[in-house]
Amino acid sequence: MDRFSRRVIRTQALNWAGTGNAQSAAFSAQTYGVRVISQVAGYVAVVNSTAESIAPSTNATSGTYIPISVADGCYLTCTPGQFLSFSSSTTSTLPYPAINVSEFD
Repeated sequence: MDRFSRRVIRTQALNWAGTGNAQSAAFSAQTYGVRVISQVAGYVAVVNSTAESIAPSTNATSGTYIPISVADGCYLTCTPGQFLSFSSSTTSTLPYPAINVSEFD
């Protein structure tokens, strides 16, 4: 994915409750790539349904690790209708959305 020539279709801000996982809404009909920036270190995966979300016990084998606040973000390829699943073993909670997901065409 050529990340420098894509337009942002929609941005989703996900809250982190300190346990379990966070999941985006389904990606838009024109979305073929996403950029994820997180204030919490964790794992992300593009999944086909909410039933496929990754969990802290399996995140190292089913997700891609993203460190805290990487300026360029983590770019992932996807298809319309898929979801982003985020999981972390951290118990920190934040008073603002911790995970930013930008959808690209």
